[in-house]
Amino acid sequence: LLTTAVQPIPLLGVQVEAEIRGAQSRVVLRQRYRNAEAVPVEAVYVFPVPEAAALCGLTVVIGERRIEARVEEREKAFATYDDALQAGHGAVLLDQERPNVLTLSVGNLLSGQEIAVELEWVAELGWEGEALRFALPTTVAPRYAPAEDRRGVSPTPAERLSPPVGLEVPYGFSLAASVEVPGGLAAVESPSHPVRIAFEGRCARVELVAAQTPMDRDLVLLLTPREATRPLATLERQPDGELVAALTFLPAVTGDRRLPREITFLVDRSGSMHGSSIEEVRRALQLCLRSLQEGDRFDIVGFGSSHASLFGASRPYDQPSLDEASRHVTGMQADLGGTEILPALQAVLTRPAVPGLERRVVLLTDGEVTNEPAVVALAAEHADTAAIFTFGIGFGASEHLVRAVARASRGACEMIFPGERLEAKVLRQLARLAGPVLRDVTVAWDGVEAVAQVPHRLPLLFVSEPVTVYAHLRGTGSGVARLGAAGPDGPCEWVLPVDPATATAGRTLGRLCARAAIRALEDGTSPLHDGRGSRQAERGQARVRQAILDLALEAGLASSATSFVAVETREGQTGLAPAELRRVPVALTHGWGGADRVRRPGHGFGQRRG
Repeated sequence: LLTTAVQPIPLLGVQVEAEIRGAQSRVVLRQRYRNAEAVPVEAVYVFPVPEAAALCGLTVVIGERRIEARVEEREKAFATYDDALQAGHGAVLLDQERPNVLTLSVGNLLSGQEIAVELEWVAELGWEGEALRFALPTTVAPRYAPAEDRRGVSPTPAERLSPPVGLEVPYGFSLAASVEVPGGLAAVESPSHPVRIAFEGRCARVELVAAQTPMDRDLVLLLTPREATRPLATLERQPDGELVAALTFLPAVTGDRRLPREITFLVDRSGSMHGSSIEEVRRALQLCLRSLQEGDRFDIVGFGSSHASLFGASRPYDQPSLDEASRHVTGMQADLGGTEILPALQAVLTRPAVPGLERRVVLLTDGEVTNEPAVVALAAEHADTAAIFTFGIGFGASEHLVRAVARASRGACEMIFPGERLEAKVLRQLARLAGPVLRDVTVAWDGVEAVAQVPHRLPLLFVSEPVTVYAHLRGTGSGVARLGAAGPDGPCEWVLPVDPATATAGRTLGRLCARAAIRALEDGTSPLHDGRGSRQAERGQARVRQAILDLALEAGLASSATSFVAVETREGQTGLAPAELRRVPVALTHGWGGADRVRRPGHGFGQRRG
């Protein structure tokens, strides 16, 4: 697993500048490379980004020169890159391997040459209770690859998602973030890193205490506004005149009692969970068990290379079943081998249904596998009969898998960073899966015309959480958007005014809307996946890929179908030796497989306003 570099590592360090405005962020990530060898090299670096990131820019900086990359179809971009290297030019290529994993190739880096690559993305922040959660992953944890992902033409999925790993690497990162939310900030804290915070009126400046911090865990910031979340309609006029709206509704879901459910806890007990992750799983499961109520049925299924059920089938929740399950959880270890999540989830989702009870699955995992598309597709296939509520656990959990599975199955996700407070996260999930919900959720437009809406089909809505809808609008007149749903006590509706006169100029909402539409296509939850069209799967997949390509090219985004490419044209560089390949090792994720012991930061590093 671990590699020791015998040549100098060309990556010198990473600088991150973030601007957080309300529930949206803009990030510029700057990677510095230098070739300390006597021969040209091609540096290849596999690294993570937030799964919701809309990657919208790449710039190569060589001294005072700045080269803006362009977005091209993936294979065409590689051909441009490859041709440049064969001609002796320099080039940079950025590919998306997964929505949260990218590969950057820096080609023909000359001996002694230093360059910087700046990546820019925008993203929507998620809510965690009353706080906004900003997360920056810094390393790609080793991933388990099932047999099908290790076969075929190289590079296989296993190869594309498996950079070399070291216990230590010579580069680190720095972060500086400016934060501003409506009404000001009540608190800023980080459960992951020591941070320095300076409050300036409504704004805050957040920096890492260390100038160069190891890239071995996610960076997490929790930003608590002074004022409660409010419904909001934001409009933006794109450079081409197109009008894009982002509508954030806050529907209240109430009910007199929790509804009984059949709940299966599907627990990752693979080797990567050893150490801090399995400790967090035991803590979370004990809280879950003690929050069940009379009338519920439950079971615990552990999985690794194989899977096994505690009870064999769901059992009524009572004191004997609770005691037996609690003893089982207390002795639970990460001792089941590889992460074969797909057959375990298949077994749980195809169990015979219990008459009169809705099925819920609670998945606890670090998500470190290569076959995310197959797992997400399986969750989507059973969305009508089982919602999946996921906990992403660990210092570097795969956010894409746990969030995509929850989205595809119309469940919800919580991320658990070791040392964070568990109680609120567990109680939020149990309130969602056992409490009242809003069904048949739709958005109707009065006075304004929505040309395209994302998501086109809204999920179930739980408790009283914000839901954001993007739309391209037509016309100049004002109107309203109506969020309607079937609630526990009958139909209900929430209304937001929409006034094109309030639109500001920009591209952020347009990019976020395009990214959300691409995500639905990649997750299998787009209008093309509604099951009403042709059953010719291969042609259907081609249509999906073409739709991703069209959206990404129009918005200028990286995607599964598009890549960024930039060429540094050089004169008089004939006769150079071919560049030698250098794969940049990544730091082993802290706590992965028990490699490190977790530092307990208590309630996190941060400050609360007076």
